[in-house]
Amino acid sequence: VDIGPNCGVGLFLFETANPADGVLVQGCVPGSPAEESGVFHENDIILAIDGLEVRSLEEAKPLIFGAAGSVVEFSIIHNGEPKTVRLERKPVSRHPRPARALVAPQPSKTGVG
Repeated sequence: VDIGPNCGVGLFLFETANPADGVLVQGCVPGSPAEESGVFHENDIILAIDGLEVRSLEEAKPLIFGAAGSVVEFSIIHNGEPKTVRLERKPVSRHPRPARALVAPQPSKTGVG
């Protein structure tokens, strides 16, 4: 079983200026479990992963990555509505996210999970 650092769901994430707001989804890695599910959309907010509240990329990344074939559960806000999403982790290429302008009141961090 592949338990390397590249087993995840393929989300491009953005750390919001206010940690209490959770982690923002920027998009999905092409061909990843997140993209194939059709569930995650730009500007969805991840509030918790596997029942643990996340407020930063540092908190989110170790929860997203894990053994290939294992399931990870996300508590998100999609279009203003709470939703629970379960995805199976798979090996995911770490594609660089194309640079684009992001509006944020303070400096923020981005990452892939």
